[in-house]
Formats: sequence, C-alpha cells, structure tokens
Amino acid sequence: MPNGSGGGRKKAPKAAHRLYAQVAWPTLGGLPLVDERRAAALERELIALCRRVGAEPLEVRVSSDRVQLLLRFGPGQPVSDLARRLKRASAASLRRWGWAARWGRGFAACTVGPGQVHRLLRRMRSEPRGTAPGEAGRDGPRAPGVPASRPARRGRERPGG
Repeated sequence: MPNGSGGGRKKAPKAAHRLYAQVAWPTLGGLPLVDERRAAALERELIALCRRVGAEPLEVRVSSDRVQLLLRFGPGQPVSDLARRLKRASAASLRRWGWAARWGRGFAACTVGPGQVHRLLRRMRSEPRGTAPGEAGRDGPRAPGVPASRPARRGRERPGG
C-alpha cells in the first residue's frame, strides 16, 4: 500500500515545552467597575475563552478594577495575541450581557518561569474577588510581580474621550 493511502492524517505531536505568562488589564480609568457577583461570572467566561484560544488557564482573577490571568500555552502562540484575543472576547461578553464595565487601554503580559508558577498562584489566590487588592492606597492596575515601572496601563484615557 503506498504511503498516504491509509486515510486520515497523522496528528502533529503535542509540544513538549509549555510556556507560562501572567496577563493583566485594567477597567476603564482603573475604576472599580466589577462587583463580586459579576467577577465570578466573568471568571467563568474567561476560563471558557482561554480554552477556546488554546491556552490553559491556571488561575483567573477578576477584581473590581482589573483582570489577571496565569496561563500555560504552547511555544507557537504569541502571548500578546492571546492577551488581545481574550480582552476583545471578554469585552464582547460584557456588551452582550449589558454590563456597564469597560476595559481600559492596553494590557501587561510577562512570561513566568516554571519555578515561579506556584508562588504566583498562591499570591493570586490570596486576593479577594471583586475587590481591588490594596484598594485603599492603590497605584493603578498592575500585575503582581510586575514592578511599578512597568504598569499594566499603556497610556491614560484622555478626558472627554
């Protein structure tokens, strides 16, 4: 029997290497726009969206003024593309649900080494849902572990626009 006449195609082997990244983005203006009930619904939606775009969500946290995700993904997936797709799809979900919350401009994304994953998971899980961590003296949306010199916001919205 000639090669290739057996019918189906062989599946490509799964990549042995997996990458980890933390992704975060703010609400519009960094305002507390998401309450605890809506945060839980949005987390469930983000988990489904992650799987749809080919990323494994290790942790998803939505606080009142930001979204934080810890993802595992394959080496052929640029983390910036994943972040844009997740942000865009979650914004569409917000509109579909009729919620007033909107996402701010930009996102922060940083790769995470395998040795840092467990520490980051503990840190993210210790933060309450639907409330901003350190809300009393917060200094803007920032992913844990990202220094203050690298904020999640890539610019501020202009007044009136």
